[in-house]
Amino acid sequence: MLQDVGVGHGLGRKVVVEIDQHPLLERGFLARIAENPKVTMLYRNPGTRLAFQIHGEARHADDDATKQRVYDHSPENERNQDPERKGTAVVVDVVRLIQGGKVVQSRD
Repeated sequence: MLQDVGVGHGLGRKVVVEIDQHPLLERGFLARIAENPKVTMLYRNPGTRLAFQIHGEARHADDDATKQRVYDHSPENERNQDPERKGTAVVVDVVRLIQGGKVVQSRD
C-alpha cells in the first residue's frame, strides 16, 4: 500500500505538477489526460543513482484550493516563474512504483 507522505514528495500517494506556459500544454497534454488519464513518469536522482518509474492517473486541477496547495509545495525558483499565479495544476494519483523492473509499491 502506498503511504500518503504529502503533496510534492515523489514516494507519496499523489504527485503534483505545476504547469504554466509549458510546451506540454501547447501539444494538448491537458486534452490527452482528460481522454486517457494514465501516465508514466521517470524519477532519477543521479547523486544516489536511484531511479524508478511512477505509474498513475493524472487529472487537471484548476480549482483555487488545489492550485494554491501545488504552488505552496513547489520549489521557490518555480514559484518565482509564476508570480501572478496564472498557471494551472496537474495532480497524479500514484498507482504503482517500479524500481529495477519490480513493483516496489502499489495502490492495489
